[in-house]
Amino acid sequence: MSSVWRGFVGFVVLAFATCSDAALVSYDLDQSNELPDGRAYLRVTIDDQGLPGRINFNVSVLSPLLAIVDQNFGLQRFGFNSSFSLSSAKVIGLPGDWRYDGSGSMGGFGRYDALVEANTGNARLRALSFSITGISLDTISSYLLPSSGHAENGNFFFAAHVGGFNFPGEYCVTSAYFAGSRPSLPATVPLPASAWLLLVGLGVLAFPVRGRPTRVR
Repeated sequence: MSSVWRGFVGFVVLAFATCSDAALVSYDLDQSNELPDGRAYLRVTIDDQGLPGRINFNVSVLSPLLAIVDQNFGLQRFGFNSSFSLSSAKVIGLPGDWRYDGSGSMGGFGRYDALVEANTGNARLRALSFSITGISLDTISSYLLPSSGHAENGNFFFAAHVGGFNFPGEYCVTSAYFAGSRPSLPATVPLPASAWLLLVGLGVLAFPVRGRPTRVR
């Protein structure tokens, strides 16, 4: 294989690997207006699946709250921010008994650009997924912004309201707001296909392929 051809193959493989890679970030909600701070109560994961104009959210309740579950337990409301103007038409994939509710305040954690919430207490969830679509220039970082306005409990990227638990103490706490901007510890995941392509491309560029020796007549 000639050096020119080898370089071309390496470039194509590297380009494909770069373009096909998707980004993913996770943040823990470790602040509360009622429960002790410093525990990861919920986790927000955002990814783009490598697709332009589509950002996916997943909000899940973690073990500190799952250990005190009571009746009608689950996520009731979730607030986040955006660099772009959002509308109900751009928030897709919500469960049928959930809705986009515009902007608003979240339990002493300031004002958020966008809120999604359950219509009733019976519609609470332990995990919520939805997507933002129709904004061609947005990225994951477009949604990593702190809340605005007065926030006696602090301004953070995300906030959520969870109800239906039983936290023991002098006063029985059955619902609370949670917020946070703390990056989650990275999890061990299999090497994605794009990473293997990247390694192959680097190998093609780094190691020449020996051809037949030229015979001198």
